[in-house]
Amino acid sequence: MTGLASTVYGVDFGAGERNAGRKTWIARGAVDDGGVRVTHCETVESAFDGDPKRRNEALAALVGFLSGEGAWETGDGDKYRVEDDTAVGLDFPFGLPAAVLGDEFENWRAFVEVFPDGLPPADDWDGNVVDDPRSLSAWGSHRARENDETDCVHCKRETDATVGAQPPYGIVGKYITYHGIVSVLSEVRDAVTVAPMETDGHTAPEDGPFVLEAYPAGTLGRLGLYRTGYKGTGETEGRRRERNLCGLEQSVDALEIERSVVETATGNPGGDALDAVVAAVATYEATRSADTLAPDEAHYDDREGYIYV
Repeated sequence: MTGLASTVYGVDFGAGERNAGRKTWIARGAVDDGGVRVTHCETVESAFDGDPKRRNEALAALVGFLSGEGAWETGDGDKYRVEDDTAVGLDFPFGLPAAVLGDEFENWRAFVEVFPDGLPPADDWDGNVVDDPRSLSAWGSHRARENDETDCVHCKRETDATVGAQPPYGIVGKYITYHGIVSVLSEVRDAVTVAPMETDGHTAPEDGPFVLEAYPAGTLGRLGLYRTGYKGTGETEGRRRERNLCGLEQSVDALEIERSVVETATGNPGGDALDAVVAAVATYEATRSADTLAPDEAHYDDREGYIYV
C-alpha cells in the first residue's frame, strides 16, 4: 500500500426525514501500489441490513459502519468494514464559521462536543435553543448581525470561500450541517480521527480510520469538469455525468472506475451516486501522504473545519 489508507469511501449525504437512506450514497475505492479502483457504489438503504430508509435509521446505519461495528454487504456477497487503515470522505460541513462562533471555542473538538446545546447565545433572538436546522440558521444569522467585524448574514467559513461552497447554516446547507454533525460526527468522534483538526502531523495508520470533509462540486471544479448542470433527467445532464466520470479517470493518476459503477453513477439522475464517487476520489488524493492531508494554513481555521477537494 502507498499512502495512509488502503481503502477509501466517499459518502454523498442526504438528510431528508423520509428518504435519507435512498438519497445517501456510498462509494468504495480499493487502494494498492498501482493506484485506486472504485469498485462499488450504492445507497445506504441497499448497503446495510434492514433497508434503512428514514433519516434516523439510515444515519444510525452509517454511524455503525463508520464506527467499525456495521458491515456493508454488497450485492455480490462481499462484506466491507471501516478499519484503522480506512479513510472516509463525508459530503457535509463539519463546522460553522468563526464569524458566528466567536471566541468561545478553542478548537473544533471543543465545538463538536457541545453542538448544538453549547452554542453561545445570540442576543435579541426570539429562539431559546438550537434543536433543528431552522433554528440553527436563525441562530447563526443573529450571531452574524451582532458581529461588528463582518458584513454577512449567512457567513462562510475560511475553507468554504476557497472552493465556492455554500454557507453551512444557510438556506442550502443548514439541513446537512445540522444532521451531519448531530447524528454522525457527534456519534463517531471517539471512534475516528477527523482530519485535519485531529491529525496535527500524526498520520500513522494506527491513528485511523480517518474521516474528512469532502465537497464533490469543489473537486469537479478543480479538475475542470462540470461542477453544476449534471443533476437531472435530461440527456444533457446524463452526458455531463458521463463526461465527469471520464474526466475523473483522465485527470487523476492511476484511477480506475469499474464499469458497473460508471453505469450506476451515469444512470442516477440526482447525481448523488456520482458525488459519492467523487468524494471517494478526493479522499484518496487527500490521504496519499502527510503532506496531502495537511491543510492549506492560509485558508484554515481549526475551529471551523476544512474541505478537501
